[in-house]
Amino acid sequence: MASFYTLLAMCGLMFAVSLGMGILPLSVSFSRTRLAQLSTFGVGLLLGAGLGVVIPEGIESVTPANGPVPTHTIALALLGGFAAMLAIEQVLPAHSHAHHAGDGAVPTTPARTHRPRYSVTSDNELDLDLEIELLESSRGGSGAAGANSSAAERGKALPLSLGLVIHCAADGIALGASSLPTSGASANDALPLIVFLALVIHKAPTALALSTSLLSAGLNKPAVRRHLLVFSAASPLSALATWFLLNWFGGGSGVGSWTGVALLASGGSFLYVATVLQPVSPSHGSSSADEITRPMRILLIVAGMFTPLILSSAIEHGHAVVGTGAAAA
Repeated sequence: MASFYTLLAMCGLMFAVSLGMGILPLSVSFSRTRLAQLSTFGVGLLLGAGLGVVIPEGIESVTPANGPVPTHTIALALLGGFAAMLAIEQVLPAHSHAHHAGDGAVPTTPARTHRPRYSVTSDNELDLDLEIELLESSRGGSGAAGANSSAAERGKALPLSLGLVIHCAADGIALGASSLPTSGASANDALPLIVFLALVIHKAPTALALSTSLLSAGLNKPAVRRHLLVFSAASPLSALATWFLLNWFGGGSGVGSWTGVALLASGGSFLYVATVLQPVSPSHGSSSADEITRPMRILLIVAGMFTPLILSSAIEHGHAVVGTGAAAA
């Protein structure tokens, strides 16, 4: 049960960080540059956690001790996680609004004349990733500023928030699966902490941007807080549900191919979020490209990519030293 209590503590902290970051724009403003830097570092963390820790641990978990490597299972799990996030993105209501906005012969851009009362310190809207870009493009209209009524603007808040909640639930699966014991002991102690760190840094700026977008859509503060509560609770609840389900499928021990498959699917979803939702190479004119120089962006992504591996090695070394000292005693 020690792993469950650790997971419970991480879920509580994740909920508090997401909710706290989301509530802050209700009273204070933030530098867009710092948030863009944090979001870029989060891209590297997701890549490093997926490629360097989660996927290797998943492969080790699904591979029998003295058997062949199940390449088909590994490939299906990775592709399944990636494809699931792709399908969610295409089905979400936000995409339909964004696609319709670009169907005309004349290119359209989000209207910038309607400024939120509470916003990030900037001349433009905050745009940390594709999810928030869709929030803004849907809110902005198709070149006819002010054409939509305030009621229509508020009506968009629910489906757009729902899209982010679904993404959060998918992220929670990774945290829940990583908190279970696996058949591979090489990175087991470090894995939950690394996944937790990557998710928290990814969610903090997203929660803040969601809050500013909801305020811009005309929601009052109590309504924004309700949306943020659901958004903040999605990942923790999904992580706890995953932990219980995998424990049940694993006969209570948590050891087995189901945990490895869940880790691999989570690794695939991490890669999708890091490379598609938050492209490593931003398009010209994007807010991220404007706020961060190319060398700084490369530095932040590379630093984020290697951070999970460094943390994993440090935690393993610490446990090895403790184990050696206990054995000598």
